[in-house]
Amino acid sequence: MEKDKSKKTSWLPSFLLFLLGLILGFSLFYFLESTSTTTFLKQDTASQSSESTTEETQETQNSPTPTITTFTGTYISGERPTGWSIVEYTDNSGSDMIMEQTTYSGLVGLKVFNENSVKMFHLNAVDGVGGVQGCDTVYQFSDSDQAYIDHGSDWTLQSGIVPSTVVDLTNATYTEYELLGWEVRRVGDTIYRNMNSNLPGFNPACGVDINFTISNLTYYRTLSGETTSGNIYYMEISDTVDQSQLEQLDDVLESLTVN
Repeated sequence: MEKDKSKKTSWLPSFLLFLLGLILGFSLFYFLESTSTTTFLKQDTASQSSESTTEETQETQNSPTPTITTFTGTYISGERPTGWSIVEYTDNSGSDMIMEQTTYSGLVGLKVFNENSVKMFHLNAVDGVGGVQGCDTVYQFSDSDQAYIDHGSDWTLQSGIVPSTVVDLTNATYTEYELLGWEVRRVGDTIYRNMNSNLPGFNPACGVDINFTISNLTYYRTLSGETTSGNIYYMEISDTVDQSQLEQLDDVLESLTVN
């Protein structure tokens, strides 16, 4: 009986020896890979890395890159994203701030449209619209001068109008640039124009002075056979503006120049 039991268990040492050899072989292989003696695992890792890099490169190449095109009109030139349009108006359809029964020509208006034909900005000729100096409402940035806050645009103090409302923009985030010769700041979808007065800081136009002069740009009015000219305009971001494209609009407006 003892002899038979010994035969049945004689395979155990061999199995243990085989298992030990397998463990040692695997450990040796891992050691060689970790010490750069072999490159099997590194080749696999490099292959995966190469595939990842290729995918990232393809994604970058497939990402659309905005392109800019040049606009050259009769009166105004500028740059715009491809698909956008800048339109000059040389008749009464260009502005709703002009006199009736009068024929207008020259640059009466200008509009900027995005790629979906949504109006983003307009510039209107202003004629026959008047008012007195002085503002009931003024706009205060952190660097606005106190004299402007106290008197609005009435630098001679003759109108007798004392501002009763101060719109606080001291903590507003704004984008600043030059638009057709004027220093402007955009807060949200509102453009503020610096009065460029003898006061320091940024003092936004208010009251009748929201209309501004572009000295080298002209519209013509013909009434009863007599033609005269003007160069007063009003500018505004449209209430139909695509809010996500305001920064692109900034670039367009900053690029505008008079021919």
